[in-house]
Amino acid sequence: MKHTILIGSVLLAFSQYALAEQNPPNLLTFNLTATREVPHDVIQTTNQYIVEGTDPNSVKNKMASALATLKKSFPLESMVRHQNIQVEPVYMNQKITKWRGTTSVTLESKQIDKLLDWSFSKENTGFQLVHTQYQLSPEKLAEYEEILQKELASMLQQKAKMLTKAYGFTQYTIKEIQFNNSQSPIMYASAVMKLQDGNPQMPPSSTIQQLSLSSQNSIYLSK
Repeated sequence: MKHTILIGSVLLAFSQYALAEQNPPNLLTFNLTATREVPHDVIQTTNQYIVEGTDPNSVKNKMASALATLKKSFPLESMVRHQNIQVEPVYMNQKITKWRGTTSVTLESKQIDKLLDWSFSKENTGFQLVHTQYQLSPEKLAEYEEILQKELASMLQQKAKMLTKAYGFTQYTIKEIQFNNSQSPIMYASAVMKLQDGNPQMPPSSTIQQLSLSSQNSIYLSK
């Protein structure tokens, strides 16, 4: 029994020592966040074409022809992300009265203004713009994250110097830094856009989003 108590005492003492080593009084942990509004550099548009007829094959051929014509007029540097052709019967009184075909194309491009202008141009005959979405390209995201990391490094230096002086120490050593990013769209443009004089008016904030980078920082203070 005494032997068991002794082992328990040693383990307790070791646990207390390890806890003290993990959280020494001169170890400080704090969070920092750098935020900025950044412009999107990529747009995705979805254009849709609908045709009806009494013969499903004829409807399908018309859609395929419209899609082929549409592709010839695509703006430069645009990429087809998705395309779909669907033909469905339209019923009335439990009988097929006609066939409805729907084809949609989703394009992605960094030429935002050019792709939007094309979506409303006569070259896009028969297709209607039904959805737009803006986003950051991976390379732009990496570029802005690097900028935010530099801002956080400057903030960390100022914060660490202030804490070192406030606690009566003379220097500090960085133990650990952990980063975490987040993206919050300020506004996404939808299919509903204001039309003025026949031209689409995009909301000014539709291509802006808020990008945040946070860091959890640990520093040692010393004399």
